[in-house]
Amino acid sequence: PYTTLFRSNGIFINRKALDKAGLFDEDFHSGPYGDIDLCIRINMAGLDVLLAYNSFIFNMSTKNEADLNQELIKSNRLLLREKWQCDIEYSSAARDKLIEMIKKSTDDSFEVLELGCALGNTLSRIKFFWPNSNVHGVEYTKGIARIAGSVLDVIRGDVENMEIPYEQKQFDYIICADVLEHLRNPEETIRRFMPYLK
Repeated sequence: PYTTLFRSNGIFINRKALDKAGLFDEDFHSGPYGDIDLCIRINMAGLDVLLAYNSFIFNMSTKNEADLNQELIKSNRLLLREKWQCDIEYSSAARDKLIEMIKKSTDDSFEVLELGCALGNTLSRIKFFWPNSNVHGVEYTKGIARIAGSVLDVIRGDVENMEIPYEQKQFDYIICADVLEHLRNPEETIRRFMPYLK
């Protein structure tokens, strides 16, 4: 039930999802990002978007089609950015190097908080590898927090001055990836969140 946004060449959609989220947005014409837009709307409607593992889709295109697709990709990416007020591509990277630092067995139960979690893909991957983990995130950008919050426990907040809604010593891990360098006072922010780390 945890979603990673992805571009696909094939997508299976059931009627319930279309009834709740609507059809493909025709502004995207053909090509990529229309599928991502639909996945976001399905999540926002309270339904799950799943990636089918162990599947294979073969697609052939000519060089000319590939050149034409670059303009379409650029146009659709800008359209998606305007529609959801965020850059999906920039915000959807999972931090695999950080995930590798988690030294837990797959059935362990533990708590993770990520500050500046973007779309929550690092948290989603942690939840995938450790199904008993509880993952939480804080994201500053409104559009991104809204999308991530439809899939995970992600709240919108400014980590430098928000009221912290968590219990002290709640978290086994607090992740601060690519966020501290954007803060006015990173040391003080770390001090603010230290009491919430076990």
